[in-house]
Amino acid sequence: MAARNLLSRGSYDRDAPEYEQIPTEGTLPDDALLERDRRTSIASDFSDHRSVNSVDYDVLREEEQREKLLSRNPFGSLGINAGVKVGKKVKGRRKRRPDDVASMMGGKRLGMEEGGEFGIGSGDDFYSSDEEDYELDEKFVHKPRKPSVRKILVFSSLLLAFLLVLIFISLTLSRHTSSSAAAVFSNGTHLFGPTTILISLDGFRADFLNRHLTPTLQSFVDSGVSPGYMLPSFPSVTFPNHWTLATGLLPEAHGIVGNAFFSPALNRSFYYTDPARSMQAEWWGGEPVWMTAEKNNLKAAVHMWPGSEAPGRGSSILDKFNGSETLENKYSRVLELLDIADSKTRPNLVAMYVPNVDSAGHKFGPNSTETDTAIKSVDTMLGSLFSGLEARNRTEITNIVIVSDHGMATTSTDRLIYFDDLVDPKLIEHIDGWPLFGLRPYNSEDVEKIYDTIKSHHRPGESKWDVYLRDKNMPTRYHFSQNERIAPLWIIPHTGWAIITRKEFPTKPKKYHPKGIHGYDNQHPLMRALFVARGPAFRRLHGPGKAWIKGNKAQKGGEVRKGTVKPFRNTEVYNLICGSLGIQPPKGTNGTLTIKKLRLIEEKQPQDKDHAGSDSGTDSDSDSDSDDDGEKSGHKAPTKTATPASTTTAKPKVGVTIPDAPAPDRPTIADGSKMENGESKGEGDDQKAEDGEEDTLSSWLTYLKWRAQKLRESMEHWWGDVWDGSR
Repeated sequence: MAARNLLSRGSYDRDAPEYEQIPTEGTLPDDALLERDRRTSIASDFSDHRSVNSVDYDVLREEEQREKLLSRNPFGSLGINAGVKVGKKVKGRRKRRPDDVASMMGGKRLGMEEGGEFGIGSGDDFYSSDEEDYELDEKFVHKPRKPSVRKILVFSSLLLAFLLVLIFISLTLSRHTSSSAAAVFSNGTHLFGPTTILISLDGFRADFLNRHLTPTLQSFVDSGVSPGYMLPSFPSVTFPNHWTLATGLLPEAHGIVGNAFFSPALNRSFYYTDPARSMQAEWWGGEPVWMTAEKNNLKAAVHMWPGSEAPGRGSSILDKFNGSETLENKYSRVLELLDIADSKTRPNLVAMYVPNVDSAGHKFGPNSTETDTAIKSVDTMLGSLFSGLEARNRTEITNIVIVSDHGMATTSTDRLIYFDDLVDPKLIEHIDGWPLFGLRPYNSEDVEKIYDTIKSHHRPGESKWDVYLRDKNMPTRYHFSQNERIAPLWIIPHTGWAIITRKEFPTKPKKYHPKGIHGYDNQHPLMRALFVARGPAFRRLHGPGKAWIKGNKAQKGGEVRKGTVKPFRNTEVYNLICGSLGIQPPKGTNGTLTIKKLRLIEEKQPQDKDHAGSDSGTDSDSDSDSDDDGEKSGHKAPTKTATPASTTTAKPKVGVTIPDAPAPDRPTIADGSKMENGESKGEGDDQKAEDGEEDTLSSWLTYLKWRAQKLRESMEHWWGDVWDGSR
């Protein structure tokens, strides 16, 4: 056989037939034509396969993207590793390769057979298996895309909202755990919201309790919490102090700086017993506690409280002053208010004013039989009120706070100061106050000259009076300089001394009236006021027993235990009343104490040996000469005062300049000072103990019962309105 041609097909394919020549289309046999058509069809199919394969790649790429998004770590943007490494295959799945595509399309890899005659799978236009694997690895196994800013913000917002909801729920549960029992009470038949009775005994000096004339009040003190005394504000007279009790503001802040005074801004005088000269809204700054209560969806009733009749300063239930009303009618009125069946109109706060002791003290003197009789009558009234509460089973669910506005000192014809001997009365246009004398000269430029004249008559250690310039040397502990309604020059007599004029008494009188006076140095023992409280809001500070109830321990309700706290100013009463009602006092008052900050002390606050129980009217020079800001009051000097809206703060005419500061929203002295007996260590521990006294389960059950009763009352009102409208 002839040697094979190296270029012939037989040189590398034994099964290929031998051709002597390249056949032409016209000479091809039928079998060859069929084979050519078959191969042409394969090539055409492969061309179609290439286009289909490209579409499949896109489909696979999208599918792979979805799988990776589903398997991606949701916390990837926060840097938290979820265990998936970039560039590695995901366990449980394998990447599809072109072989997989081919198997899905018939089990063959078209154009990839070895030795394809048309070069299919071997040319530069097609990939080898390894190249395809590498290409797909690069396409399908890549680093995950960074999350968009929008996704990060949405996820962060959801997480933050979730945390805020958790915090809110936690605070809500904590609040209900510690105070829900103080919000809803039951007397066995009805549910009540927080209820407080505030009673002011005008002129009831703190040491009147030591006269053994007040068994009911003394037993209430023994069963409640009280300081040895409460300090009134300066000047220690009725209207300024009652408005301080109601608002928590000092007189220089709320604007009622005396029982009688002149306002340069209004160009008229205030006089407390004349409604035409006192019951106008522009005089009264601050927000009284009954208005605060009603702003917090509570109801309040005020019975004859000084200042409550001024326009815009009253409550939903207001009893105007009636000097002839009996004590029996007073306590009956309180019980009547508490007996209102409709919880929507029944008051949570009742403020009552009792003037009897003050009236007797002025007329007959604090040491008179008539004053003792008035003290006993007031005690009897309190006994009737307590009995009424006990009969209604409301003693343990009602806060009772008893206060007084100031004390009382005895006057004498031996303790008189002639004003005419100190200054020419013809130079003075207005005299404010009493027994203090606030002087307003006709010519304001004469203030210092008149001061020097009066000062020249003063003999240290001998004179029973002191003279001060409002803007220069007024004792800071008085807090009595930051208001233009305060006269620029003051003569302040020592306690028990009175200033008179020769026009009133040409010669020394045989008798002097009134026989009892107050208004002196607010830190003098004879000016000290009363404070005592008892009820659910103060329970941690006193025992459960009621000493005024006769009987054994069980009948008294448990152990009778008195709680004693440090003395404080009457500016604190406002915050304490707010706390007893479960409402947050607004910022801007001059008070710093809250019920939670009250701390029991081991022993009673010792009283001054020189003054305690004494009513001689004499005092030491340190009583009025002291210019320190005193540890007794615990307040710093005010830095700024806001007066009522219609009044502007006076510019000092003499002495230091008051720095300007932004005016607060309400009359206040924003001194930021803290009481000496305010914050103390261990408050958190005491609060935990207080919270531990409340039963969480019973608190929630009581609250739910209260809500159910409110719903029932609302439905009854609604049904009544529907029934009335249909008739």
